Amino acid sequence: MAIKSLMGDDEFLEKWVMITNDWDLDAVSLSKKLVETMGNMKSTVVPKFVTFLAKKKRLISLKKIVNQFVTTLYQQQSIAPVTVKSAQRLTEAQQASIKAKMKAKLGVQDIKLIQEVDASLLAGFFLEWGYVDPEAEVAVQRHRPHSQEPIAEVCLAAGCHGQRVSRL
Repeated sequence: MAIKSLMGDDEFLEKWVMITNDWDLDAVSLSKKLVETMGNMKSTVVPKFVTFLAKKKRLISLKKIVNQFVTTLYQQQSIAPVTVKSAQRLTEAQQASIKAKMKAKLGVQDIKLIQEVDASLLAGFFLEWGYVDPEAEVAVQRHRPHSQEPIAEVCLAAGCHGQRVSRL
């Protein structure tokens, strides 16, 4: 996933353009410079894959390949990203309750819960899920506000001690 974040970094992309537009470099030198620019990777496969793409003159497709890989990885591992926007940071118990209910609702093995604090909310929270790109968290297919629903059951179950939490 580190390479995916690099593909969104403007500074890295500027260096990428400068390296790929250097016509004096052959494919192997080009890939070595790019791998050096990427920094240390946990994976030993990624640098070799970058070299392979450079040799085949397909390096321009790396961003699309990375995006497709991450999307496929989330689908195969049955992970769904869910964004929670709330007035204050949720407790561990509240997070666990939301994760469990969203796992059941979406039928997935795991939930990647992204928390956002929105001071404009007075109480309750918003849930967003069904992203087209699971890492970018844009183009939400479903958006459901939870600020108007009864809170007693979930609040007692999650142990929120008087904090406003909505029922899924």
